[in-house]
Amino acid sequence: MFVHNVYEYVNACEWQLLMHSQQLAEEALRATFVTRIREKEVELKEEERKLHLRFEELKHEHTEQRRVLDEKRKTLDEESGSFRRKQQLVLGSATLGPATPNTPNTSNTGSPFSHSNSLFKSQKQKNK
Repeated sequence: MFVHNVYEYVNACEWQLLMHSQQLAEEALRATFVTRIREKEVELKEEERKLHLRFEELKHEHTEQRRVLDEKRKTLDEESGSFRRKQQLVLGSATLGPATPNTPNTSNTGSPFSHSNSLFKSQKQKNK
C-alpha cells in the first residue's frame, strides 16, 4: 500500500478499526439473536408439550364421559323397554279380562268382554 501522506494512513487505519468493531458488534448481535431464538424455541416446545398433555387429558375425559353416558343410555333403554313390556302386560290384562282363564264367569252375559261392555254402558249413561 502506497501512502501519500500520514493523514491517509491514519484514515485507512481508523477505517479498518471501525469496520472491525462493526463486524464484532454485528457478530455479537447475531449471537444474541440466535440465543434468543433458541430460548424461544425451547419455551414454545414446552408450551406445545403442555398443550398436547392437556389435549390428551381432555380427550381421555371426553372418552370416559362418553362411556358413562353410553352406559346410562343403555340402562335407560333397558328400563324403558322393561317399562313398555310391563305396560303392555298391564294394558293387555286389563282389556282381556282376568289373567287366569279357569276362573268362573259371574256376569249375566257370559262374554269375556262383558266387563268392558258394562263400562261402556255406564260411560254412555253418564254422557246422557
